[in-house]
Order: sequence, then C-alpha cells, then structure tokens
Amino acid sequence: MKGMATIYFVCGSVTWNGSINSLYTSSNCTSGGPSSPTLTLSDEVVIQPGAVVLIVNQVDINAIKLTVYGTLYIKDGSNPGKLTLPNNTATVVLQPGSVLACYNGTTVVPCGSSDQIIVGSGGNKFIYNGSEIDQVAALPRPTTLDNLGTPLPVELLFFKASKGLKKISLSWATASELNFDYFDLEKSSDGKSFQSIAKVNGHGSTNIRHDYSFNDEKPLMGKNYYRLKSVDFDGYTEYFNVVMVDFDGKKNFSIYPNPSDGITFTTETNFSPQNRAFIAIYSTIGSEIA
Repeated sequence: MKGMATIYFVCGSVTWNGSINSLYTSSNCTSGGPSSPTLTLSDEVVIQPGAVVLIVNQVDINAIKLTVYGTLYIKDGSNPGKLTLPNNTATVVLQPGSVLACYNGTTVVPCGSSDQIIVGSGGNKFIYNGSEIDQVAALPRPTTLDNLGTPLPVELLFFKASKGLKKISLSWATASELNFDYFDLEKSSDGKSFQSIAKVNGHGSTNIRHDYSFNDEKPLMGKNYYRLKSVDFDGYTEYFNVVMVDFDGKKNFSIYPNPSDGITFTTETNFSPQNRAFIAIYSTIGSEIA
C-alpha cells in the first residue's frame, strides 16, 4: 500500500487500449515504474512533451490529475475512445503547447459522438463528446478541463477553413479577448509538426466579437492542417483545435531568385515528389552547369 502520491510519466508513443501502460516514475522514462501500475486517487499522470497517447475503447485513470504536455488522441471510427477520470475532484490540465484531438490512425479527424472525455463524478462531473472535444479550447471550461486555471486570453467562437481554386481561406472569430496580443497561425502537412505562416494582431481586452481571416496562397497538394496559437501580452499561450483541408489544385514549382547570384537559390513546391527528383541548372547560354 502506498504511503504517498506518485507521479507517473509517459514518453514516446503509446496506445492505451482499455488500460494504461508504459508509465514510469522517472521524468525521462528510463526507469523506476511498472508497465501497468495500479493507480490511487492521489496519483498524477503526466504526458511528457513530445509524447503521443492514443486512447482506444474505454480507459479509466483512477488518479486525481492528468497533465498533458504532449499529445492526447481520442480514437475515432470503428473503435471510439472514452477517457474517464472518475474521482469527483479529478482534473485534466492541458499545458500550453499540448494537443487534444481525435485521430483515425492516420490523421486528425472530427470527433464522433461516441468519443468522450468524462472528468469527475456526481455533481462535479463533466462530459465532453463529439464536437465538444474538437472545440474544447473554445468552451467556457470548468476547472476540470483547464489550462493551469489561468484566465484565457480569448474566447474563440469558431475556427474553420475552406478551399478555393488556388488558395485556402481561414476564418475565425472571438467573443471576448483579455490582455490579448496576437494569433500565430500554424500549418502542417501531417497534423503533427506545425510551422508558423502568419501573425494576426488581436484587440487587447474587449467583450465585442471580432472576426479574423487569412488566405493561404500556397496550399500544399493533399492535406493541409491548420491550428491557432493565441499569445497574450504576458507571454501566455494557448492552442486551439486543428482544422484540415484536402487541396487538389495544380502542382506548382518555383525557384528564386531568378536570375541567381550564382551561389545560392531556393526551390519551392506545393507537393512532395513520389520518386527521386533532380534539378538541373543551366547558364544563360543554355549550358548545364549542375
């Protein structure tokens, strides 16, 4: 029998299919913990930065707290996921930079009606399912599903993307903003590794709705994933849900500067070549030089 609470850590990529496994008592996950521990209601589970946990079927975490620095995926499709923390004082803490989304084994997808996160019990029980999980960062959340209990810089109403002939249009709106500096719009080709493509200034502190938009003039062939990061004046950040657009426009290839200085140049495509690709460089008189 344990005499005190234990903090268990998760590293790497693991699947929790009906039960919890691969937990450690060392923060770098090198030693010190059982594969499938028996948790107590005073224990804490921490998903480390870079770790990815996939919930399949129903997983009960009999601990008082789940803290997410990495990625928590709820399985969607033929095997919906349900995550429960049945303690009536349980909390799920989404740290800045963490990801909460539904996943079909290949990509991020909209959550289904059977996908659920249930936190607490009795009068302190909160149930999130379907689109609520997709939009969890935009909900007026109780402390049971919160980012450190910090006042959120923005209350997001929606974030969506639509496909045009040569571009993808992003739009979103806020119902309120508090001490808010700007949005960082990020893009990914796989739904995991994101890069910033635009900075959109906010409105400080306001209780009036504000609408925002941005056009991605260089969409990738295939799936384009987008997410918003909000940044307040104090440096506090928060990530919102991921949206995806499957773009099927024309393949584009560009090289610049042209003409080159003869030393450096940059190439840019909106697709990944399926086979090994080569680039031939010619002089202004038509001779191949590389």
